[in-house]
Amino acid sequence: MTNSLHISSIQEGQTRFVDSLVPRIDEEYVNLNSFKQFDELLTHLESSLSQLENNNSRLLVIPSSNIFRILFTLSSRSPNCNWTISNSLGDSIPTTHKQVKANNGYYEESTGKPTLCDRSRDVLEKYINLLPDDKLYENLYSFMMDFMDLPRRVKRLNSDTFRKSKDILAIIRESPNKKLKRVTNKEGTNKSIEDNDVIVISDSEEEDISIQQEDTLIESEVSKFSNLATDLNNSFMENIHQPGTNDFALLLNKDSSPSPKTPQSQGIRIFDEPILSIRLNPKLNNFDLWRLVNWTFFCSGKSNDVFDSTYRNCHLIYTAHSATVHQLFNIIEFNLIHELQDTFSIKEQPLTWLFKQSTARRSLAMDQVLENSSLLLSSLLKQFGQPRSKWFDRLAEYVFNGLTSKTDVIPATCYEREKDLIKKDEGLSHQRKKKKYTFYNDNMDSMKLRFKILNIVHYWSLFFDKTTPDGINQPMSQSINSIESTKLIEEIARKFMYMEYDYWVEFYYSSLVDSKISLEYREVFLVNLSCKLLSNLTNPKTNMFSLKPRDDKINSKWRRDNLLLILKWMSEPKLYLGFIEDESYPSFVYFKQAWNKYNFVLGWMFSFALRDVTAVGFRGILDKDALLQECHKMDHMRENIFLEFIKKCGKPTNLSFKLSTEEIKQLKTKRHKWESFTSIVSTIVA
Repeated sequence: MTNSLHISSIQEGQTRFVDSLVPRIDEEYVNLNSFKQFDELLTHLESSLSQLENNNSRLLVIPSSNIFRILFTLSSRSPNCNWTISNSLGDSIPTTHKQVKANNGYYEESTGKPTLCDRSRDVLEKYINLLPDDKLYENLYSFMMDFMDLPRRVKRLNSDTFRKSKDILAIIRESPNKKLKRVTNKEGTNKSIEDNDVIVISDSEEEDISIQQEDTLIESEVSKFSNLATDLNNSFMENIHQPGTNDFALLLNKDSSPSPKTPQSQGIRIFDEPILSIRLNPKLNNFDLWRLVNWTFFCSGKSNDVFDSTYRNCHLIYTAHSATVHQLFNIIEFNLIHELQDTFSIKEQPLTWLFKQSTARRSLAMDQVLENSSLLLSSLLKQFGQPRSKWFDRLAEYVFNGLTSKTDVIPATCYEREKDLIKKDEGLSHQRKKKKYTFYNDNMDSMKLRFKILNIVHYWSLFFDKTTPDGINQPMSQSINSIESTKLIEEIARKFMYMEYDYWVEFYYSSLVDSKISLEYREVFLVNLSCKLLSNLTNPKTNMFSLKPRDDKINSKWRRDNLLLILKWMSEPKLYLGFIEDESYPSFVYFKQAWNKYNFVLGWMFSFALRDVTAVGFRGILDKDALLQECHKMDHMRENIFLEFIKKCGKPTNLSFKLSTEEIKQLKTKRHKWESFTSIVSTIVA
């Protein structure tokens, strides 16, 4: 007991010391722009973490929430964003912004270390891997709560009040004070709206935020004045003593009115811009974590416009944000499992526990999950607003940005300087010859993050389907819950149909990346997605692609039944013939994409069923030699159907294209992308 208190005391002292490495961090306003300060902070934390690798946990420094706010901000800022126009106060000696720039340049060049972005990312990754350390989790959770607020909603006014407000607004919008405010805002630093009243939420990413905030501010002040006459619940004397209402001039002065309590960290700036956690607060900005996801994936798609994009701004911005968002969702993932275990007082995987419960208990669990304020993911999904039926639609739009459609419209950026950097890239794109990557690009790299986000949401959504016994969607389910897993899968599958084959493969392989969610439920996610994709690729009106529940209580032979079911899909000629009989392909590439997608997903499902069978002993269920013979026949059938279509493409048909003799010859000899069924059996079954 005494020893643990001693260690705790040491760690608290270390935390205070780390805070002291960033002077004035607790002040109401501070602009951190010194590379030297950041270098000293990171060096100390890196040293502490290296001691941990030597099994000396007593020397581990647990950073405060403020330090984590700084680290996440540095991690998310690409190097080209880290410049300043402000002065600094280093070693109590005032310096000009030119001196700051010179000093920062000197330290960056002389240290020979990686960028602040890369170093911060590595430090954060090591700390997050140390969870579930209680103090560490407490500080990280405090940081995450900075941006869990709901967006503000427009208050509904009655017609009489609305008319009066419009009259007052018309006067104020033409007043000299308003014009003066506009001039002041241009010269000074933009301030976040701190009033508790209204802010207009718009789906438009390109609206003028400064004008929107200015109009919102005026409406907020007029609303206070209008409410004096309409508030029938308060007496005249109570109204007359409201702060700022005895003087009409004060009434229109935002600073004279009491503002709600705002995060102390709101005053922290890094290189002149707000820290990440404040930028992600939808109550303070027209921005949130989902818009950061949207912006990140926009950059991943944009950086692929030019072949050599390694040093383009959009690539650097994507690299910084994707690593940061990945760490944020690592915390969200840990929080989801940890808080669910705490809510239900269990130690096993929450879904494993859930599937053992009665329908009534599962209904109660649905409410517990949705209303649990400790669940970060629930709070974040609520930021999508009403109705709930649109949550997964908006999620899919953000998560699949950069893959399914190309647009020149730049969405809302995380930092103001990023938009200028992207515009510089636009000029560069027109000067170079566009050439597409054929092997690896930022979009390919992004599939791991896209999978992670969707897998976490899918895990969460399974709590809202009270009928599934194992997480696998059943076609006969009549549930109408708009946030259950089937709704999410529908939106994901819809986006997948517009993605290229190579991205499908990378997405599936991303399931092998380590996660707090067990592989069992990562595969359940892919099973649900696969069944929907197979249906969409063949006949969306049928529900033939679905597995039996993986539950011994329902059917002790479910492993054998599922394998035989998939073998039936594999041996059905009509499913393959549907692809070659379709004459709507604009080119052979479109046919090849559809053919490869179907065969890849079918092969993955076959592998999945085989792993289920081999987990309990293959010989007791099926004969390996007999299975290999059947697979050989199916491989031969599939090959013949493909070759038949190639021959057809060389003749006059109703197709929109025709293959040359040389192209047909190459296709016949070229190795196919799909894996043979016999190869899958030989790999999995010993």
